[in-house]
Parts: sequence; C-alpha cells; structure tokens
Amino acid sequence: MENSKVNIGLFGFGTVGEGLYNILKTDSKYCFRNICVKNENKKRSVDISNILSTRSRIINNSNINLIVELIDDCVVSYEIVKSSLLKGKNVVSANKKMIAYNLKEIINLQKDNGGTLLYEASSCGSIPIIKCLEESYGTSIESISGIFNGSSNYILSKLFSEDIDYEYALNLAQERGFAESNPLSDVGGFDSLYKLVIISYHAFGVIANPDDICVFGISNIRIDDVKFAKKHGCKIKLIASSRIIDNKICMSVFPKLIPSSNDLYSVENEYNAVLIDGKYFDNHYLSGKGAGAKPTSAAVISDIVSISKGYRYSNCKIDESLKLSNDFILRIYLRFNCIKDIAAFNFVDTIEIFNGSATNYIIGDIYISDLLLLKKIIEDNDLFIMSLEDVNL
Repeated sequence: MENSKVNIGLFGFGTVGEGLYNILKTDSKYCFRNICVKNENKKRSVDISNILSTRSRIINNSNINLIVELIDDCVVSYEIVKSSLLKGKNVVSANKKMIAYNLKEIINLQKDNGGTLLYEASSCGSIPIIKCLEESYGTSIESISGIFNGSSNYILSKLFSEDIDYEYALNLAQERGFAESNPLSDVGGFDSLYKLVIISYHAFGVIANPDDICVFGISNIRIDDVKFAKKHGCKIKLIASSRIIDNKICMSVFPKLIPSSNDLYSVENEYNAVLIDGKYFDNHYLSGKGAGAKPTSAAVISDIVSISKGYRYSNCKIDESLKLSNDFILRIYLRFNCIKDIAAFNFVDTIEIFNGSATNYIIGDIYISDLLLLKKIIEDNDLFIMSLEDVNL
C-alpha cells in the first residue's frame, strides 16, 4: 500500500469515526469509499453519499485496501476483522475487548493470509505504547504497570481534589464525555484489563485469557476509603499490572494506594500513564491523555499512516512457556460493613483490623487466587478492596 492511494472502508460513524472522516477527507492520499453504519437513513451532520448498512459490500469490495473498524460491539467487531483478514486486507481496529479475547487467532490470520492488523487505538489513548514496546524494547522488561483508563482516573481525581462522593464524580465524568452512560467497563476495571492483556503480549509475548485475571474496580469506593488514603499521604489509582516472578507472569487490575514518591501519584483527570521496569534500564515513564474522542482519533490516524507505509507488528516475542499465575500473595486493604463480611477471607497474615463508628477495615496478606473466588462476595456486599503493594504504612 506504500505510496499508493488508501481506499478506506469505515465501520462506525460515531464521535471517533466522524472525527476521523473530517480530518482525513481533505487529504488526497485517503479516500473513504464506503462507510458502514447500523442505520443508513439516519440524519447526519455531514452529507455522505456512500453510507451503507451491509458489511459484506465493504469487505468484498476489491477497491478497498484498508478496513477501519470503530464499533463498540466486540462480536460484530470480531466478525468484521476476521472476514477482512481472511481476504488479506489491512485492518485498523480500536476494539480492545475483541482483540484481548482473540489475540492468538488474529495473529494467525495475519500470518496465513497476508493482511496486517494494527490496534494502537485500543490501548492507552494518545500514548503510543504498543509501537514503543514493539520498536524500543527487547526481552529485558521485568514489569509493566500503570493507569490505563482515563474515565476512572478522572473520577478518582475528583474524589481527592473536591471531596465529593463517587456518584457525583461519575456524573461529572459522564457530562464531560469521559464515561459512558453504562460505565461498568471503565469503573469495573474491565477496560484496563483488556488493555493489560494487549500490552502484556507486546511486552512479554504472553497470550492470556482475560477471564483468568483478577480484576477489581472502583465502583464500591466511599469517602472513608479516600480519607484512609489521605491520612497516609497517598492517593488511590486504578492500576493494571504485569510482572515476571520466578518465570511466571502475575497480571491484575486493582485500585492501589499510591504514595507521593510514585510517578503515578501526579497523574490526574483523564490522563493515562505507563511505567516500564527492565533489567538494564530501571524505570521508564510515559504519559498522555487516555479518555475522549481526540486521543482515540489520534491513535487511529497514526495506525492508518503506519499501515499505509507498510508497518506491521513483528509478533516475534511470543513465549508459550510463560504462564499466567495467581498463586502470589498480595497485601490488601479491605473495607467492610460487619464482621460476617470477612468470614470467607482466608488471610495468610493479618496486619491490622480497625472497627470504628463509621467504617471498618482490615489490612492483611492474601493469595490473589483466593480473591478471584471472593469477587462476587466483595462486589455484592459493597466491600472495597485495594492493593497496598509497595506501600509502607
């Protein structure tokens, strides 16, 4: 495709899709041949004569050499990407959930059929983390972690800076367009989870099933939890993390107590940040906007430009010997309502139990594998859990 005209078939014409169209329509190198939407008769802010609702007409169009897929439905996204790659077409996608659950297959589809799939827009907004991992790091990474979701970080920033409750902070995030009307993926930690799976593949070569990873979000956070963090000079951030321990990989998403000495302490509002630790380079830090239409659009455009120049992921780090393990002990803070709430928790060691007039919490060490089994109890009983890893209280 290098040095030739890029004929685009676009799936999805929401905020990002329309923004992408408006940016590239004046560039003679790019031509939007067709745009596929659910309702082709819907009134739109731009006059486009080539809108249609039949997917196959775009995928089977031999004049289209690049598919750009920007829809929310991960099932439909998978069908579009798979059908396009089977025809050897190049594809750009932003659907993190679809990619995280189908990594191995889409890698093989590219190898077998010659097409290229780029998905920088699926991970950490405007931070070019995937390309960075592909081009600048070998196999010397020991851990990668960070704030991967701008919506939840915006909410947590408001909780700490304005002394408001969770529901009010969530409403602010929705009004600003940083959180969806159904915010479960963001505040439940799932958005961070899917990004973690993708980023960990490009960092370590591991292909992990998202369902096997321990994930907790921030929807149960209360003012008492914020007060606890402030008392110790810390903030709470939703942290996605992968690290190599004894030739195994530990992957998780937890709210985490962050001290002022940590680079992530000052990452506020809709910004994302990534910390990379390695054997020979100590610590690298990347930051950028992670929520909103513009950061996503910027990442999509970067992929379109890259793919038009013949760029593709090397997929050379795949390490099938590296296995996900949850048999690691984690120190946690658990805020509970009454003593029966924690009866099922098998703590390896209990550091502190606090029973107050307004709040109760326990600090202790527990296996991550046990927390996976207790996830429903924690969520259904309005308990709040956060990691105290790397914090000395």
